[in-house]
Amino acid sequence: MTVKEKEQSILKDFEDLGDEMLIFDYMFSLASVTEWMDESRKTAGNKVPGCQSGVWMDAECKNHVIKVKCASDSLIVSGILALIMRIVDGAPCMEVADHRFELLEDTFLSEYLSEERVLGLKSVIDTIHERAKANIR
Repeated sequence: MTVKEKEQSILKDFEDLGDEMLIFDYMFSLASVTEWMDESRKTAGNKVPGCQSGVWMDAECKNHVIKVKCASDSLIVSGILALIMRIVDGAPCMEVADHRFELLEDTFLSEYLSEERVLGLKSVIDTIHERAKANIR
């Protein structure tokens, strides 16, 4: 599946669930089964600036494929990070570099999150884009 197809599949799941509380349950369930960043990688260098809660991310491109691992001390942010990781982890860097994420912009999620959380998650997405673009130059 392409990055866009993965994201569209998640958005379709949201649509099928219909109820916002069911969507949050879905995200929390994903957060509970996601393979997170190893605790030893939660360093100052991996901390994402601008996030209201603690967010750490390790994203790198190897052999033109991006590998992303994240962690957060917030359950709601962990749920969203789990979705982002499902969309981009293991995808071609070139595909990720130009992907416009609809997850935050075109769903109800931004309505439930504080402006600081939205900006922090955008910082995560910006970092993923930067790392992907650096690999294709």
